[in-house]
Amino acid sequence: MKIQKKEVLDVLTLLSKKVNENFGDEIILSSQDYYWQIGLDDMYDVHQETKELMIGQISDDWSELKRLLVNADDAISYDLVRLGELLKLLKYSSLGVW
Repeated sequence: MKIQKKEVLDVLTLLSKKVNENFGDEIILSSQDYYWQIGLDDMYDVHQETKELMIGQISDDWSELKRLLVNADDAISYDLVRLGELLKLLKYSSLGVW
C-alpha cells in the first residue's frame, strides 16, 4: 500500500478543523487516563495472540506533546504514537461514549 504524504497532511488539516468545530476552547476529556497498549511486534500480527500488553497514560502523552509547543525541534517519531492515543480518546469523547 502506498499513500501520498500530501494526502496525509490534507487529512490532518481537515481533521483539525473537525476538532475546532466539535470542541470548545478547553477540551474536557473523560476520566479515562490509562489505556492498554499492545507491543509493536504484536500490533500488526493479527494471526497470533498478543504476548505483551503495556499500559499507557493520556496525561503523560499530552505532557510530552506539549513540550513541542516550547520547542518544535524536539519532535520525535514516537510523538505520532502519543498523538494517536490522544486522538482516539477525543474520538470517543466526541461520540459521548464516556
